Amino acid sequence: MYLLARPATLAAALLACQFAHAARPMVTDDASIVAPRECQVEAWTDRHPGDIQYWAVPHCNPGGDWELAAGAGELRPTPAHASTSGLLLAKTVFRPLDPNGWSAGMTLANQFGRGSGLLSNATLNGLLTFSLMDDAVRVHVNAGWLRVHEARSGPSWGVGGEWTASPRWSLTLETYGQGSTYAQAGLRYAALSGQVILDAALGDRINLRGKERYLAFGLTFTGLSLR
Repeated sequence: MYLLARPATLAAALLACQFAHAARPMVTDDASIVAPRECQVEAWTDRHPGDIQYWAVPHCNPGGDWELAAGAGELRPTPAHASTSGLLLAKTVFRPLDPNGWSAGMTLANQFGRGSGLLSNATLNGLLTFSLMDDAVRVHVNAGWLRVHEARSGPSWGVGGEWTASPRWSLTLETYGQGSTYAQAGLRYAALSGQVILDAALGDRINLRGKERYLAFGLTFTGLSLR
């Protein structure tokens, strides 16, 4: 689960082969990492009432049990008042996933901006993934702690599911939060033998009648090699 740039945009920044990684804009993370000596690049935009965010985050496994990521994002409340943020992330898996089995892992991450300090918005997140129906369905469960710069810190959580409806099309559904609770539904399309993933999602804060509704689009490139 990614971090938040500010409390009002929790859905945008709570920080991917077709099922190798739960690609953005899905907020709930999965308990898997990219293969050793492989990389992937995630890019997405979140459009909220009053602001737009753009992100690009490469992920690589240099050859061990850790996936490392470093990326950058831009928040635009207005075109004249854009601000930039950085993201550092390390992810590992303690138990790999088999069809109809389960896996476990964790992430350590930090999102930071200019003048916000080294540990601006830091998170420790535990991950579980369950494979069902011969891997046609995957369920992800996240639980962690989010330290927010100049705002209330506390536990974070997420529960999400992915259903492969066909070789190219998948559906996603999740709920997540840190203080407030959000829900999101999405559609995913795999192109070029699954090496390019296109995502679209619609989300909202529960019980606010559309006041924090957002639209997100994602593009993921997989199968990039360090060899």
